[in-house]
Amino acid sequence: MDYMQSDEYCQDAGYALPLLVWDGDCEFCCMCIGFWQLLGVSTIDQSPYQKITVGHHSIPRANFGQAVHLVFRDGRASSGAQAVIQALSHVAGLGWLRWMYDWVPSFATISEGMYGFLACRRSLLSRLVRHSNFLRLFLKPSVNAACHNSQSHE
Repeated sequence: MDYMQSDEYCQDAGYALPLLVWDGDCEFCCMCIGFWQLLGVSTIDQSPYQKITVGHHSIPRANFGQAVHLVFRDGRASSGAQAVIQALSHVAGLGWLRWMYDWVPSFATISEGMYGFLACRRSLLSRLVRHSNFLRLFLKPSVNAACHNSQSHE
């Protein structure tokens, strides 16, 4: 769901920086956050949804397990491919992705379709990550610990 276009807002977000919220139970998501940390982005915070205080936002908790969300300081939020692209636009040299998403016909549709395709296969992707040692090779210890501390299944 695209929270920005539907004009739904998180009430009193109160974050110092935009917050990228992801599923700490998903090893594929952990790997993606590991890559994110390797990019060294300091203009966006990130946290698994399992570590966020319940009731701090208006996004239903179940939605966090289905897609990544980006919550802005003013309470606006986006999810899925839009959230990923908005977050990546903070990386030097990747601002063009947001421009493409916003202005190129069908780029958003294709991006959301690809995100949905991968999101539906997170369990398979997590098994591939687990068995190919990606977690050990690419994740910083803090993300690896956050993932394994918040895991309750899989």
